[in-house]
Amino acid sequence: MNPDARRVYAYRPSWKTLVLAILFFSTGAGGLAYAASVNTKGLRFLRLIEMSPAGATRFYVIGGGIFGVLALVAVFGVWRRLARPQRITLDDEGLEVPKSFLSREGVLVPFSHIISVSVTEVTGDRFLKIGVRDGRRHSITQSLLPSRQAFDEIHEAVRTKSPLVPPLDTL
Repeated sequence: MNPDARRVYAYRPSWKTLVLAILFFSTGAGGLAYAASVNTKGLRFLRLIEMSPAGATRFYVIGGGIFGVLALVAVFGVWRRLARPQRITLDDEGLEVPKSFLSREGVLVPFSHIISVSVTEVTGDRFLKIGVRDGRRHSITQSLLPSRQAFDEIHEAVRTKSPLVPPLDTL
């Protein structure tokens, strides 16, 4: 293996995303909890749904609870980033991807075992889906990589070095 051809990419959520999520959801949880604690009025949505003061208070409590749980999920993301660092390694032989969402261990996927490659885009984020001969599927999320260029490099390497994947011009 050529040591210059080996590339290692950090695979983790960005600090900006985690901090903004914690701030947004914790502020929402606090605001709705405060609204529930001082509520004396009913609630009306678009002149279609009307709630009594007790119903509005329940609505605020439930909304605050949902926001609180989402803030805890973002805090879990910080823990995952610090305690369970993951990486993707690309070399001449294949690709090493995280074994699971929380695992520090990697799974080597030789290029000769890759049978399908596809890219899906959802609300601006791209996902590289890799099908392996033994039936497993691996997914790489662009937003967890350091850059868009890193995602493109991995996609290009997997597409061109996998002998069982047809070239783009024949699809």
